[in-house]
Amino acid sequence: MSSIKLFNHHISFPIVVLILVEAAICYASLFAASSIRFYGIGGLEYAHGEMFSMPMSSSIVALLLILVMLAMGLYQAQRREVIWNVLNRITTAFIVTSLVLTLIFFMFPKMYFGRGIFILTLLISFVGVVLVRLMFEVWVDRHTLNKKVLILGVGEKAGWINNLRRRSDRRGITIAGFYEPNSEDVCVDDDRVISTNMPLDEYVLKNGIDEIVVAMSER
Repeated sequence: MSSIKLFNHHISFPIVVLILVEAAICYASLFAASSIRFYGIGGLEYAHGEMFSMPMSSSIVALLLILVMLAMGLYQAQRREVIWNVLNRITTAFIVTSLVLTLIFFMFPKMYFGRGIFILTLLISFVGVVLVRLMFEVWVDRHTLNKKVLILGVGEKAGWINNLRRRSDRRGITIAGFYEPNSEDVCVDDDRVISTNMPLDEYVLKNGIDEIVVAMSER
């Protein structure tokens, strides 16, 4: 799983792309709202005078929305949620952002661009983010953004993992197989058992395993 190292943390590349796309949508929403309301991007700046800066206001809207969504856990690569829970979090993030923006506009009136534009900006951002997120969730389900996990063990405990059938239980992970370390009674599907003379560390490196879960009946 490709990732980017940022502040000593590895962030998966698809999540970085998602953040940038949603930030761009939120940034452009004020310009789009101005074009709809005033039939042109410059109309909003003309209406509010020279002290008003659309790029600055757009940057604040975008930055605040991304930070709130980040705080809501919407950019975690290993989330195990159905799409409706994701949409609920996005809705909550926009409500929180609108309240914070209202406070900012109260403290700095020169940044306020009017109730109609404010509502239209949030609406455009919300629709854009939801559409992008829906496409992203479909992509995640069909492609490899998940951690590749190797289960160490084939016994009873491994059988519990093997019997997980709900998609939500497996979200964020791809089970590479069940590595047979000893003579345990096999409680998993035969076609998922990995029987090899290759040392565990060598097998992990060769097959790109991201994580090992120890599920042996006897350790």
